[in-house]
Amino acid sequence: MATVTKTIKPTGEGGDYTSPAAWVDDLDESSEGYSSGDIAIGLVSGDHEIESQLIMNTGGTIGLAQARLSVAEADRHDGTAGTGARFTFDMTTCKCFTMSHATGEDDVQKVCEWIEFDFENTVRSGDEYIYLTNGSSDGQDGNALLDFSHNLLHSMDSGSNLLRLIWAYTYMNAVHNNIIYDCVSTNSSWNRGIAMYHQFAFCANNTVYNFRTTGSGANASAIWSRSSVYDYLFNNISVGTTGTNANDFVISPAYGTPVTSNNLSSDTSAPGSNSVDSESASDLFVSTQGGSEDLHLKAGAAAIGAGVDLGTSYTSPIHGGVTVASSTFGSAINYDIDNYDREDAADWDIGADQFVAAVKNAKSFLLFLLDN
Repeated sequence: MATVTKTIKPTGEGGDYTSPAAWVDDLDESSEGYSSGDIAIGLVSGDHEIESQLIMNTGGTIGLAQARLSVAEADRHDGTAGTGARFTFDMTTCKCFTMSHATGEDDVQKVCEWIEFDFENTVRSGDEYIYLTNGSSDGQDGNALLDFSHNLLHSMDSGSNLLRLIWAYTYMNAVHNNIIYDCVSTNSSWNRGIAMYHQFAFCANNTVYNFRTTGSGANASAIWSRSSVYDYLFNNISVGTTGTNANDFVISPAYGTPVTSNNLSSDTSAPGSNSVDSESASDLFVSTQGGSEDLHLKAGAAAIGAGVDLGTSYTSPIHGGVTVASSTFGSAINYDIDNYDREDAADWDIGADQFVAAVKNAKSFLLFLLDN
């Protein structure tokens, strides 16, 4: 097994590829250095305008173990818009980004991490912006896990279309450490932010803010679970959801009750034990000002120290003990949106950000000593 890394940079900047789609298209090519069992990493830098649906569904023909779309540490966002590698979308339809598997090629793990998805408030037809689907129950063995983490998503306007921002449709999806804000729809049906539809979806340490619907009788749920005892929701913040029938969280289990704890909401819908209710966004975040949102935790926020320690991965008690959100899939669950290791803190916080108190400026401290 080898790790084969390629760079994806804007035209003229000397990358191996100038678009993520071109990297995806070559994942089955031995001429690009790939062979069975390899891990393929595409490192994105700069801005990339996506002009048609970007689908990560290759690598199975040659037998890759994993395809990972990521960002070099120096080029990563810092949890706020415009600070790292970014995708914008010059397209009028959804789905904008899909991680899936070609028929009969269900064993390639797919990872997307550390990218800013800026939807620029452009109305598109269709309803799923980020689509995660294994396509079959083969994903239950863990080989076909889809991991979507440490991304920044904002400025979704679906107009009168149904809005499902992250549609975790089939088996073995992990969605963690993402920041999501400013999502709106005028559709009068069910509008959802992170939507876990099928068996075994892991949703942890995400921050979702300002998910809203304005349609008559519309239902809004920023984080939604349909499935069963196979869904896991820990340490998520969901606040500021608005609409006729709006809830920060909705748990509507079709086959049982998901495993939940230590979530936080601005209403009273936060599921599970040790969860926190009735917290306002203004008391949690550094800034909620439109256009300059900063959803890092502020000092005194109720989310600080209120999370459950998930360690460096999470192992399901079912499906043979499948492990998700580990370093095998890139950045593990214990690393926050600033790449800070939560295991270095006394307690885990709820949400994508782990609060770290500012350190006094050493130079100012020295001057103070000299003056005395």
